[in-house]
Amino acid sequence: MDAATTVQEAGEQRWPQVYAGVELDLEQNLLQVRRIPSDPAVDQAICALVSTVTVRFVDAVHSERQLAAWQARVHADRPYWQIRGIVLNGISTDMGCCVVVAVDDPARHRATITARYPGLPIHVEHGTEAVPLVGQA
Repeated sequence: MDAATTVQEAGEQRWPQVYAGVELDLEQNLLQVRRIPSDPAVDQAICALVSTVTVRFVDAVHSERQLAAWQARVHADRPYWQIRGIVLNGISTDMGCCVVVAVDDPARHRATITARYPGLPIHVEHGTEAVPLVGQA
């Protein structure tokens, strides 16, 4: 966990244009670092930060910073979609890949949603509104 935190903080601060995220693979006992392949020196610097941990690099298409900006743009459009009768039940990112938009009927709304964001990597999938669980007293 400490290694993941170290890489995440360094990635966001030192290489935001290429850093796309970090995951722990407990089964294989390694740290997966997603990044846009660019400079081998970045990979070397990341490995040096966590030299006692096995690191696997996974190629990403988009940085975490870029996906977060696109996610915020879609999130800000929630009222736009609501007026048009489309409820965005969830907006997240698929690390290094795309913005994921969850709606009740993706087949019906996919083309309309993606048309609003030309050139953005938007994946529309099925997802219902989250309902918080309430404890019994």
